[in-house]
Amino acid sequence: MRKFPLSLLFAVIALGFSSAAHAEYHWLSAGQFGAKPDRVEVLIDIGSVKADEDGPFGARESFITLPILVIYESSAKPDYSRVDLRVFCGTQPHAKTANAFTYWRNDTTSEDIASIAFTPAAGFTQSLIDLICGDQAVALASGQFKQIPAESANEAFPIDYPWKKVWLDNKRPAYTSTRTRAEKDAEFDRKMAEAKAMLANGEAMALGQIEKSNAEDDFWKDQVRRRRDRPKSRLNASLESWLRKDEEYIIQTLGMPDSAYNAGNTRILFYDSRGNWTQKVTTTDQNGNVLSSSQYDYVCSLTLELRNNQLIDFKLQGNSCGYGEFGGR
Repeated sequence: MRKFPLSLLFAVIALGFSSAAHAEYHWLSAGQFGAKPDRVEVLIDIGSVKADEDGPFGARESFITLPILVIYESSAKPDYSRVDLRVFCGTQPHAKTANAFTYWRNDTTSEDIASIAFTPAAGFTQSLIDLICGDQAVALASGQFKQIPAESANEAFPIDYPWKKVWLDNKRPAYTSTRTRAEKDAEFDRKMAEAKAMLANGEAMALGQIEKSNAEDDFWKDQVRRRRDRPKSRLNASLESWLRKDEEYIIQTLGMPDSAYNAGNTRILFYDSRGNWTQKVTTTDQNGNVLSSSQYDYVCSLTLELRNNQLIDFKLQGNSCGYGEFGGR
């Protein structure tokens, strides 16, 4: 992944920015186009330039985002456009607009129109690509990108800068909204209702996560007590990995239980290995005559407790629990 190089930072310092100017925003004038009253001022924010960490098309298609603010003087044009220019610094550097919106003087905001309204000449776009992908010190020293007053350079959205500092010979066009106060109030109420709905949904999700987390804590606190009361067995670790598994999982692993019964929302499954493992010992004399014969039965019973179809506890009883009798039957 290509990171935004530090040489740009050093170049900015070399151009005379004070340490106070190194804030979140760092606007420069990238160009002025047209003649009054149809001029355009293009600002770029090199303080917010960032490399995309998850390029959607792999490392070769990773891009660097350059925020651009386009301010229009003509009353027939939008008031301003905000564009994120994605600069791809691969073998064939190119750029395209993304995450754009335009604010019109009729008091409305449009998404994606900015990418149409902002159509800089190929040479201008190339200068931005050179700034991001090439030698930043050279690009900044060329004079193409000019400093603007510090109070504007540090603003999050310096849309008033041209009208206060550059276009003093012309008045800012009046807004041309034809909406009534009632229409504006209705839109405000609608947006507030949407915001409240989003907030309520977010609160519900947060509470759900808290309740889920509390339930998790309660479950494992209960397991500490149950673990203390369980007889020691080499099977315990394996059976604890089954906690919260459902009955289907248990039956697929162990087969059908020897018996089962319900008690409210609790279900008990019982498995018995009796008769599965028997050892016979016979003693004979030198002639092969049987002197004695004995039989040893190794047994282990397993009781599984499920609540709401989730395994919450188990008990092992017998003289051979712990040697894999319930590894599958």
